[in-house]
Amino acid sequence: MPIRQNDAFWGFIFFNSAQPDAFTAERLQLLDVYGHLIATVVAAELLQVRMLAAVVRTAHDMVHYRDPETGAHIDRIARYARLIARHLAAAGTHPIDDRTIERILEFAPLHDIGKLGVPDRILLKPGALTAGEREEMKRHTTRGLQMVDAIARTFGLEHLEGLDLLRHIAESHHEMLDGSGYPRGLKDDAIPLEARIVAVADVFDALTSERPYKPAWTNDEAYGLLRKMARDKLDADCVAALLDNQEAVAEIQRRFRDAPAAPGGSGGKEFPILD
Repeated sequence: MPIRQNDAFWGFIFFNSAQPDAFTAERLQLLDVYGHLIATVVAAELLQVRMLAAVVRTAHDMVHYRDPETGAHIDRIARYARLIARHLAAAGTHPIDDRTIERILEFAPLHDIGKLGVPDRILLKPGALTAGEREEMKRHTTRGLQMVDAIARTFGLEHLEGLDLLRHIAESHHEMLDGSGYPRGLKDDAIPLEARIVAVADVFDALTSERPYKPAWTNDEAYGLLRKMARDKLDADCVAALLDNQEAVAEIQRRFRDAPAAPGGSGGKEFPILD
């Protein structure tokens, strides 16, 4: 049975039977009723998902225009995160299904959406941040959560499946296993897995990307620091997943190269562990 919405074809509902000759005229008539009810529910959910996807794309573009980091940085982080999630799922170390993996790919670029609320004097500052400015920068995590919740309320998406994953990524991607991260000082498994995945992807890309305030590290140098951070800062399984896929990492880097670094903006990316 085809699913259509506003004259657009979205897919099929497929009925199957393990028994021969199961689809009598009477049963087909009943299935027709069930099929239309299911199609209505599915279409409504797909509309919500597509609406959220459109909002995500818009927010992604806004972050990119405001933050001096390149669009390639955002693309790489999304794909590193998916690479890690796929490895964890295949290894069976964490129960991650395909839908969750694709949502991580979609939502990872919005990890820094809260930077839309950071003043330009801090976000675009060409030099090191003061202690007060660093505290202001850290608030982008809680602001990110507030923005996600505001988007959900505005578009009536509060109960959309998977929204919590986006909330966790926005708020918790700077948490550290030993509790030294922010904004809530979460430890170990109290940090949502999707946030731990994005944290590894984000740190690795920050290390291996050229910025006006630092040269790019080699992949081997970055892997070395990740190994050290896996002891008490970053999730060891997530770090191992990245290390076990170095060829795929290099391919992502080839596909999504940075444009030349723009002047200024050292405040845009900060990792206290790297200071």
